[in-house]
Amino acid sequence: MIDNTLDNHNGKHILAEFWHCQCETELLCRAQPLQTRLCQAVKSVGLTLVGQTAHEFHPVKQPGKHLKPVGVTIALLLAESHLCLHSWGEFKAVTLDIYVCNFQSDNSEKAEKLFQICREILQPDRYNMDVVGRSHCPAGALSECDKNIS
Repeated sequence: MIDNTLDNHNGKHILAEFWHCQCETELLCRAQPLQTRLCQAVKSVGLTLVGQTAHEFHPVKQPGKHLKPVGVTIALLLAESHLCLHSWGEFKAVTLDIYVCNFQSDNSEKAEKLFQICREILQPDRYNMDVVGRSHCPAGALSECDKNIS
């Protein structure tokens, strides 16, 4: 049986939904400004950014109309794991996924600080957050993996 108590965790996974975000609409609809702020937040809490990508979503195109983006998906790859965000600008809503590993040091506090900074950036009136403690590998799992790689 695997012990899933927080005493035996090797990572913190924060899953959240933000509603009625009061930030500038541009942050919810344009990838670059939000991606820049999120990268700064990652660095400010002491996590290591190793890659990033983003995509802006546009409404269905209509002839003769220039349509502005309505949402973004941003993925920041961290040496410690990831931050992923999806926004719906027209609804002022965001889903957020922050996962940090604790293999070399306990990064749980950094994950919590990063979540708080995301709240400050996006300014939701309401939010829901779930935290999942990720467990250590079962005894022998790493050595079994090593055998399969050899």
